[in-house]
Amino acid sequence: MKKARDLFDVAEFFEIFMSTPLEVCELRDAKGLMPEQGPES
Repeated sequence: MKKARDLFDVAEFFEIFMSTPLEVCELRDAKGLMPEQGPES
């Protein structure tokens, strides 16, 4: 499987790390794109 960075030239790809709690991501997911996660995850 190719990584996202392998699909772009070095000058076109920017990797960004964000340390955001899962609860905040779930609250901001207005389109419902994040799958529901159970307590085991």
